[in-house]
Amino acid sequence: MDLNADLGEQGVGGFENDALILKYVTSANIACGGHAGTLQTMMLCLGEAKRLNVTVGAHLSYPDLANFGRVTMSISDNALHASLTAQLQELIFAAREQNVVVRYVKPHGALYHDSKNLGVANILCDVMANSMGMVDGSGVSIPLALLVAPGNPVDRVASRFQIPVYREGFLDRGYQPDGTLMPRNLEGAVITDSATILRRASAFAEQQPVAAHSGELLHMNVDSVCVHSDTPKAAVFAKLAHTSITKSVGSPRSFLPELFS
Repeated sequence: MDLNADLGEQGVGGFENDALILKYVTSANIACGGHAGTLQTMMLCLGEAKRLNVTVGAHLSYPDLANFGRVTMSISDNALHASLTAQLQELIFAAREQNVVVRYVKPHGALYHDSKNLGVANILCDVMANSMGMVDGSGVSIPLALLVAPGNPVDRVASRFQIPVYREGFLDRGYQPDGTLMPRNLEGAVITDSATILRRASAFAEQQPVAAHSGELLHMNVDSVCVHSDTPKAAVFAKLAHTSITKSVGSPRSFLPELFS
């Protein structure tokens, strides 16, 4: 089971908080400037991820700093394509400076939810397919992977672009009975108690059901679980999740295969 976190978002604690979280996660979704993040924060996160052997992904979003990428934007297809391309390429170029490989993409906020729509999924996958900066020992391009929620039908689009799709569950967010995340303005949308984090991490790792906020049991097979860096006590929760996963199925490891294996 993989343990990931959204990083480089300059939230409470800044990079010091990110550095603490990076001690426990196995994948890092690094903000690329759309909703948060600068070249400096990217470089800091990339350097620490490299030091700790954490797999790196691009955390792409609508270009909406004002709303932290959490509101669907009215934006043309061409403008969205250009923005996502610029975000992804900036992280790829920064990663090359530190000899780090960007392995996957995880959309952020509203883009994460909107990627279930055919038009948005096509744009996202086209950007990914045309931004492959990694090659294997034979010089063959290796596609970026896509990390999304269970139930997202993006597979139908991703398969046309030969993009592998992986699924994630959330440790610190409340679920609705249909398996979607609760809107952040509702009570219970953000989980802040350690017991639930431990319980969730163990359940996801063992492919057991997790409880929605209203009590219904949800069956979601996932490859990775996420802690948000802006959740209160995020670093503590990352440590608890690492411990819980290790007790359940062994030490967390990246959801992606090893390079050139």
